[in-house]
Amino acid sequence: MLSWAELLARWALALVALGWCGAAFAPAPASAASQAYVDRRVTALPAAQLLGSDPQSLISRPRQEIAQALAIYRRALFSFWAISQIFVFYLLWQSGAAARIRDLLRRRIRSRFWLRFAYGFALAAIAGLAALPASAAQYRVSVVFDQSSEPFLRWLREGVLHVFIDALVVGLIVALVMTLVARTRAWWIFAIAGIFLVSVVGGLITPFAIAPLFNHYWPMSAKESAPFRELERAAGIATPLWRFNSSRQSQIPNISTIGVGPSVRIVLGDTMFAAGTPGEIRYAVAREVAHVRRDDPLRTAFVWTFFFVLSIAIGVLVADRIGFRRDDDPLARLALVGALAGVAGLLAFPLYNVYSRHIEEKADTYALGLTHDPTSAVRSYVRSADRRFVLLCPSRLATIYFWPTPPLGTRIAAATGRPDPCP
Repeated sequence: MLSWAELLARWALALVALGWCGAAFAPAPASAASQAYVDRRVTALPAAQLLGSDPQSLISRPRQEIAQALAIYRRALFSFWAISQIFVFYLLWQSGAAARIRDLLRRRIRSRFWLRFAYGFALAAIAGLAALPASAAQYRVSVVFDQSSEPFLRWLREGVLHVFIDALVVGLIVALVMTLVARTRAWWIFAIAGIFLVSVVGGLITPFAIAPLFNHYWPMSAKESAPFRELERAAGIATPLWRFNSSRQSQIPNISTIGVGPSVRIVLGDTMFAAGTPGEIRYAVAREVAHVRRDDPLRTAFVWTFFFVLSIAIGVLVADRIGFRRDDDPLARLALVGALAGVAGLLAFPLYNVYSRHIEEKADTYALGLTHDPTSAVRSYVRSADRRFVLLCPSRLATIYFWPTPPLGTRIAAATGRPDPCP
């Protein structure tokens, strides 16, 4: 009979082998020269063709075949990434290792609050490190498919830093919630409010304390931001526009919104300007303006936190129906709760994607109304399909579970007013 540690080690080796071997036998992606050719081809597509042709004829077929292979690897490795954490949580509880970690910390920490914090931190760190092999396989696939250009050691250092930050947050939540449980019967009300508060505070400080740990950010000059300020004025907002060195991780064009409420920023990667046309960049900024105008960053933080709280609540309810081990106590059983909450989170994942697809569809519509430039919208979708290896029309099941945005074929149809090519 293998011990839990031996099982975990074999699991990690299997994940690494899957990612490395899978990537080794993947269809060969385009070289850097071919990527430049793709950008030139997409840039040269005439407006009449973009607006009037079947989307299938706009996108490279060979690259769609590569996209199909990449999608399979990504889905499989995402599943292994999630299951590896659930697996290690369960093994920690089932083997009694969770109780031994509790006893080890208890001998060194007298304060109950800091004991709970340290225990939550330890569990989250162990689960995060257990998921690193799956993340490493995902990284390897991204490199092979030209989606990442980050050196492995830098990626590993940033991955460990992510684990550390997540463990800090989990440790704080565990300490606060368990302290409330010990002091009041209405603990769950204060706990839910506290978790939402932690989520909002995290969003507020992200542009200043978290994001700069991974990239360099700087405000855009008045000259650089001038083409985009009219979009903000038309939307009735005034959001800071920043740039960042996204080329540190990838050569893929990148734009996003970070922060919530008063700290929200629209950040454009330096890679945004390397390939896209001015119209595409303007449309991309208009989509982020739409998100800010609709308060999507804050709303998304609340929706994500709601699903997090729901998953934890389901984990607690199911754990209460499972018999206690001899060495169990509420602290040691957190590992079991974590495993069950992970399962609940996987089941709730498609519900979150329903919400995500909804806000992305609204952003597309708003950006088109703001720019009146469907040509640039379609060009950006075609470039995304060819550069990012995004499927034009994924299967319905894959869309429901994995896709956070509407299929590209659906988005192109909405921009051009033509029939949707996706079933």
